[in-house]
Amino acid sequence: MRGGGLFFLAAIAVAPSIRVTAQVDGSGTEIPAATRLKDYLQHSHYPETNRLLQSGDLSLFATPLMPGDAAAAASITGFAGEKLSRGSLQIHFRVKIQQAGFYSFRTQLTSEQGKPLVEALLHQQLTAGEHSLLFLIYGKAIRDSGVNGPFLLPGIVGERLPADGSVETGQHGALQSFRSAYKTQKYRADDFTDKEYTSPEKRAIIQRLKLEIKSERAKKKRQ
Repeated sequence: MRGGGLFFLAAIAVAPSIRVTAQVDGSGTEIPAATRLKDYLQHSHYPETNRLLQSGDLSLFATPLMPGDAAAAASITGFAGEKLSRGSLQIHFRVKIQQAGFYSFRTQLTSEQGKPLVEALLHQQLTAGEHSLLFLIYGKAIRDSGVNGPFLLPGIVGERLPADGSVETGQHGALQSFRSAYKTQKYRADDFTDKEYTSPEKRAIIQRLKLEIKSERAKKKRQ
């Protein structure tokens, strides 16, 4: 999820996917596939669930959430450790779900001095019961910040969201936020991967856009 301004996690209530660039601009003119590919490559260095933060971005607890009170639906019980895995940072946390449904959770990684670095999201369908979950903070996002750890995470916010295209019972809206900060171990920025994020979905999108470029060029030659 990229960009600023007021937004709700409900805007990403469906399972997260790699961002696909628009095929037409604001005037309805078709955007060439080569332009869309360039834009896509510039904005897909990290997973869609990670976003580099700027100094003017809203703090974690100031971020608008979906209207409604879902505090009775689930509770965030706290952080549960960390792990450096394949050059990325996993932040583990626990939740207790009273009402099964689609949930979204968010945290922010800052420097020890409080400089905002990376936002991390998790969207998941959860059954009733206790769950151990994790935020993935992709290593390149931390490395690109150039900041060494230890890092701070001020807490966790969450929501229960309507599942895409379905009717659910129970409360929807914000959960009670977890406001106890977590401090990571010491890390150097170069402990984290410098490789761009990749996935089968991302590779498929790039391949599709390359085929569109080839088709557009062939069409021009025939004209």
